[in-house]
Amino acid sequence: MLDAAPLGFVHGPEDLVVDEHGQPRRIDHAYSWAYPLAAHGMMHTVIRNAWAGDPYKIDTLLMFMANMSWNSAMNTGQTMQWLTDKDEAGEYRIPRIIYSDAYASEMVAYADLVLPDTTYLERFDAISLLDRPISDADGASDAIRHPLFDPATQGDDGDARDVRGFQSVLIELGTRLGLPGLVNEDGSARYRDYADYIVRHERAPGVGLLAGWRGEDGSQHGKGTPNPDQLQRYIDNGGFWREELPEHARYYKMANRGYLQWAQRFGFVPNDAPIVLQLYS
Repeated sequence: MLDAAPLGFVHGPEDLVVDEHGQPRRIDHAYSWAYPLAAHGMMHTVIRNAWAGDPYKIDTLLMFMANMSWNSAMNTGQTMQWLTDKDEAGEYRIPRIIYSDAYASEMVAYADLVLPDTTYLERFDAISLLDRPISDADGASDAIRHPLFDPATQGDDGDARDVRGFQSVLIELGTRLGLPGLVNEDGSARYRDYADYIVRHERAPGVGLLAGWRGEDGSQHGKGTPNPDQLQRYIDNGGFWREELPEHARYYKMANRGYLQWAQRFGFVPNDAPIVLQLYS
C-alpha cells in the first residue's frame, strides 16, 4: 500500500512517489521523475508496465470505466497483445484481470472476472469540485447523477438485473479489507454505499464531495458539516449547484483579495495570501 495520495499536484521533489534510488513506486510510473506532473495518474501505461513487470509484477489488474483494449488505448494492437501474452512457462504475464462494465465492451472479453456495473441512469455519481466539476471562470458549480430507474425493474425476462454501482462495490471491498477511512474503530462499515459516501465523506473538515447545501440544515455552501438531505436538495434543483463569483473577484485572481477570500471560504486555498507565480525558462 502506497503512503501517498493517488492524485494531486507536486510542489517539489519531496512529493514524488519514488524509492530511495529514485525509481517509480507506482505501477503507472505517475509522480516519478519520468512523469512528475501526472495530476490524474498515467492509466494508459498500466497495462504495458504490468506486462513488463515494471517496476514490479502484479497478480491482478482491476479496471473500471477504461476500455483500454480498444478506444482508450493509444496502441490497440499491442495493448491486446499485452493482455494475452504468456511467459516461458505458458502462464499469462498479467495473471488475472478484473473489469467492471455495464456493457459487453472490448475490455470485457479479456477479463477473468466481470463485475456487472449499473448504467448512469441507475446510480448516484458526483461531478465534484474535488475532481473535474462543471465550474467555469465566473463561478463554482458541481452536480450529481441520480437514479431514474431501478435495475431490479429493467430485466427483459422479468428477472431483476444482478448489477451494482462500481463505486459501492469498491467501498464494500475496502470495508472487507479493513482499509483506513472505510471502517469504524470496531471494524464495522463506515459507509452504507456510494450515495452515503458522497454525503458523509469529508476530505478535510467541512470539505466533502459536494459543495452545495452543506450543514445540518443545508444553509451552508462551499464548506460545512454533512447534510443528510443534501442529495435530495440537488435533485430538487435539477441535479446541480452553483455559486457565482462576485464581479470584482473575477479577474487577476492570483492577487485579487476578493477572490482569494472567496476561495479560502470554499477550501480551495488555505489562506487569502497572494499566489506568487514562479516561471522558469
